[in-house]
Amino acid sequence: MDALIGKIEKAKPFFEKVSRNKYLKAIRDGFMSAMPVVLFSSIFMLLAYV
Repeated sequence: MDALIGKIEKAKPFFEKVSRNKYLKAIRDGFMSAMPVVLFSSIFMLLAYV
């Protein structure tokens, strides 16, 4: 387990650089805003099939 944590810690600067990318942030925010709609509508889809 310590070896895995060590590898993740080595890659931390890369992950931080990726997380600061404005295009990836826009995609992430789009998914985050669409997720409640998808989850809410899936409940109605389940009820429609019953």
